[in-house]
Amino acid sequence: MKTQSVRRREEEEDDDGSEITVDRLSQLPQPILHNILSLLYQKDAVRTSVLSKSWRYLWHGRLNVEFHDFVICHDIKKEFWSFLDKTLQRYLDQNLPLQKFRVDIPSVADFALLQKWIPIVIMNMGVKSLNLSFNGKDFPLPLVVFQSESLVELHLQWLNLSTLKYTDNVMLNNLQTLHLQQLVITDEVFEKIMSGCPLIENLYLLFCTGLKSIKLHKHHNIKSFGYSAVDKIIIEIEDPHTLESFHFRNCCSDCFFPYKNMNFLRLKSLDLYKVQFPAETFENFSSFFPCLNELILWSCHGLKEFRLLSSSIKRLTIKIDRMNPGKMMKAFIDTPNCNTPKSFFIF
Repeated sequence: MKTQSVRRREEEEDDDGSEITVDRLSQLPQPILHNILSLLYQKDAVRTSVLSKSWRYLWHGRLNVEFHDFVICHDIKKEFWSFLDKTLQRYLDQNLPLQKFRVDIPSVADFALLQKWIPIVIMNMGVKSLNLSFNGKDFPLPLVVFQSESLVELHLQWLNLSTLKYTDNVMLNNLQTLHLQQLVITDEVFEKIMSGCPLIENLYLLFCTGLKSIKLHKHHNIKSFGYSAVDKIIIEIEDPHTLESFHFRNCCSDCFFPYKNMNFLRLKSLDLYKVQFPAETFENFSSFFPCLNELILWSCHGLKEFRLLSSSIKRLTIKIDRMNPGKMMKAFIDTPNCNTPKSFFIF
């Protein structure tokens, strides 16, 4: 029945009574079509160019431009930088809006070209989401990256930020999401960057080297925090009551999690890997996390007894390392509103 109803909407009768196919989608305004194409992966958006003549160049106006080896076809890869240059020049010449700009490649062969276009996509095109992921330890990141009123999301990977000289001028007043991954960065540079992000809501630090401490003392809007690394680190969050998601993964050594000293009244998701708990029970665990919906504990130890009584938890996963002498000995779990089966893994 569903197929027949769609067909009736797409077909009309000609004067002689015969049915003719009507392309409803192509009749939509171009801005709407550009929005639709922006929801597709770039390679899929490019494929729509074969649908008809009207679709041949339609993908050129999509709101997000992404360059990475996994989506660029073999013929274009040979002239990658020329393709990037021409694509962005077309957006600039036609005054096309750009919401997302992404460069995700193993290495950079033309620093000058990126230094030319990064300021343009930020200042002239008002890009809202910037993703720079490439092996550019020697790449001098343009100052404008940290002085943008338009940026809402910033993702940086494989860069060296430890030598930044201009972090006193950080002004990312509308930035909501900051994702730093596999960077070289110092405590001083990180603090200066964060001081220029007053509205930050989502912060992710994944396998960055050089950080000794993370201090979030003036950020009262943090909702999601994620950290993964191989080194021990000190984390200070002044207002943890705003957090809704907390993911902490220390892949080398165990870190102590002082949950009793922090107020997690709004926390909904807690994911911990190799975290050391106080040598006591979880008898009052739910009182510290009254709104917790999801709890994942992976190779956490230090507990002689695990007692979880919570009516809010809907998903529970516990993974125990059998080689860990400090593994939990007893577990008492009562989560009556858990929608999915409780998961327990011993590895």
